[in-house]
Amino acid sequence: QAEMDLVLGTSMTQFWAPDLDNAQNKRFVADFRAKYGSYPSFYAAQSYDTIFLIKSAIDATGGNVDDVDALRAALEKLVH
Repeated sequence: QAEMDLVLGTSMTQFWAPDLDNAQNKRFVADFRAKYGSYPSFYAAQSYDTIFLIKSAIDATGGNVDDVDALRAALEKLVH
């Protein structure tokens, strides 16, 4: 159904796959497929994750997007 016959049996070393078994990934893949009619690429997953990272940093600063230093510090804390 996904027309993935050409990739069956191959190995990949990406950081992400559409069949990762967690709630957020399942929601992402289902939403993407509903909107675009195909499976997302790992580039789409990377973009999706980036939005959540940025949102977490903004939330950590209380929504103050004008304080660039606080946003930077929040991002550094989140990725380390």
